[in-house]
Amino acid sequence: MRNCGRKSARHEKGPGWTGIPGPSRWAETLVELAGGGKVADVLELVQMRMKKTLKKVDYQPLASDPSNLRWRNTAQWSRSIMVHDGLLKADSPRGVWEITDAGRKEVMSDE
Repeated sequence: MRNCGRKSARHEKGPGWTGIPGPSRWAETLVELAGGGKVADVLELVQMRMKKTLKKVDYQPLASDPSNLRWRNTAQWSRSIMVHDGLLKADSPRGVWEITDAGRKEVMSDE
């Protein structure tokens, strides 16, 4: 069904999530956690660091999964991108994020 030129509610609100950390922030966090950590621990540390950057909309639940906050969902997608880019290990155990040597180099080059 066409929307007859109307913007969807999601489109009118804009992208919303403006506080997404870049790959170096995630990698930096993993280095602090001795190279890896459970997803919950990584996300908690990043959330504390990004407290001033995250916006109200970032804490809203997803319409498709009300138990998942928008910023956490974006973090999961960021992880996939970082694995693809070689910054995080693809073969980490489920629920664990681990940095690669390339990820460590990324952190060092940003300092």
